[in-house]
Amino acid sequence: LDETLSTCRFAQRMLRVSNEATVNVRQDADALVKKYEREIQELKQELSMHDAFAGGGRSRVNYEAYSEGQRAELRGQIVEFLGGDPEDHNNVEPLDLVSLRACREALTMCRKLFQMKGGEIPAEQRVGQG
Repeated sequence: LDETLSTCRFAQRMLRVSNEATVNVRQDADALVKKYEREIQELKQELSMHDAFAGGGRSRVNYEAYSEGQRAELRGQIVEFLGGDPEDHNNVEPLDLVSLRACREALTMCRKLFQMKGGEIPAEQRVGQG
């Protein structure tokens, strides 16, 4: 009798269990890449429109990757900036960094120039070591 009651209780508990079958969907990697590229392009366009409406000089911000010509121009600006007299602030042309992309490119270019000169940061000036 105990086994029959236990079986009936188990059956009642199992009636409350719900299952939902779903089909495993495999997404094509190429289709996902195209979808994300399209989404990135749309977001860049939306950001450009926002910048144009916001004004303040942000309409000239370009969100595409730097071309070799732009990198060469930036390199020239950085060389001129670094070669200027640090005490003469009036004759030093400031770098025109209008976006995070421009800052990243400028810092990468500074690192390359520093490494080309054989520069090494003293150990006591390195982050976390001094």
